[in-house]
Amino acid sequence: MMAVGVVVGTAFPDLSNQIKTSNYLLCPGSSFEKLMVQFLLRIGLFVPIALGIFWIVIRLAKASLTPGESGLDLSLIPYFEFRFLVSNYKNELDDIWKILFMIFGFLSYGIYLFAGTTYFKRYALIKTVIVSVVLWGTSVLFVILLSHIFYPENHGFGIILRDFVITEHLDSSQMFALLFSLFSWMFFLAIAYFKLKEREA
Repeated sequence: MMAVGVVVGTAFPDLSNQIKTSNYLLCPGSSFEKLMVQFLLRIGLFVPIALGIFWIVIRLAKASLTPGESGLDLSLIPYFEFRFLVSNYKNELDDIWKILFMIFGFLSYGIYLFAGTTYFKRYALIKTVIVSVVLWGTSVLFVILLSHIFYPENHGFGIILRDFVITEHLDSSQMFALLFSLFSWMFFLAIAYFKLKEREA
């Protein structure tokens, strides 16, 4: 996953150099076309290929194991399946909202890294990750502050949230997390497009 993040977060490599940037922006093609080329190559094409290679390698790794002196029973080690990522400890599929949250959460963060390459000129990946950590930390501190304001009995770094039930399996906090993951990738993709268009102006 880190390799996928690096590949996605290093899109538009020509934008890191002033001379290359000028040549790249003068190339035939609209901002939308340039954006889509990078998006399709690094997310639409590379990510499925990387996941496929990961699946093959991890199965080959399991097949290459030998019991050795420890007497390890290889039949007890299951082959990796992507289904495990969306299953609970009972090996049952999680709720739909959790599956959607995980899938679109990874997609949104990937496109966030992708958008960062159009915003920062140099060391875009590192700067984008740092910004995300700062934003996350600031958000947590803000929620802690609100908890202290609205709930004076709160102490330290505790967070108090009053959730309300929306559906049988979904409360307000879960709904917010789901909606944020479902739609934030569109926002980041739009930022990438308009930032690229701004550079061409």
